[in-house]
Amino acid sequence: MKNLLVLLSFILSSSVFAGTHVEHLRNDQTVPEHCQTNKISDFFSEDLQYITYSRTGGVQRGFDYEYEISRETLRKLWGIFKGSSPGGASGGWAKSDHYNLILENYEAMDFDFDDEGQVLEILALLELKKNLDTSKYYITGSVAYSGGKGSNRIGELDIVIGEIETCKVVTVGEVKINPRRLGKARGQLSRFRRFVKSVQK
Repeated sequence: MKNLLVLLSFILSSSVFAGTHVEHLRNDQTVPEHCQTNKISDFFSEDLQYITYSRTGGVQRGFDYEYEISRETLRKLWGIFKGSSPGGASGGWAKSDHYNLILENYEAMDFDFDDEGQVLEILALLELKKNLDTSKYYITGSVAYSGGKGSNRIGELDIVIGEIETCKVVTVGEVKINPRRLGKARGQLSRFRRFVKSVQK
């Protein structure tokens, strides 16, 4: 009887998890191969940390972190990197720390700069990475989640930090260019928190 109950419990939990789908939208080569396909159970932790990130002025408006950069500079960098040959940028950009940081990392992280926000996203990820023990943790973003493979996408996480050994996620976050969008960022993280709780029930 006990074995039957264990089997039924496993089947029921498997069917719940089968109704969910987590997808990495970028082919980020900096993520260990075995962690490039997360399961929703990788996010099941009472200690999961939720963070918000913006540009200059963000912390003053309540964001947890900010990257020191202006909206104008972000827009100019986006104009360079959405083009086909960012390595050929002219002017003083070759001496810009922001420019060189992106240039050295965007291909491996598979950023295509479809929108301006991706410029701040890659800079945020790289800044956070500086404080990680990269022998134990990986960092990525653009991770979407849905209620099932055939259902509409519920949301997307801009920041995901996980353990290399187990792929268990320890931190998720949202990045907003506009420091006035803290409410939007928190709302998106609350939606993910509710999603995880609904799956765990």
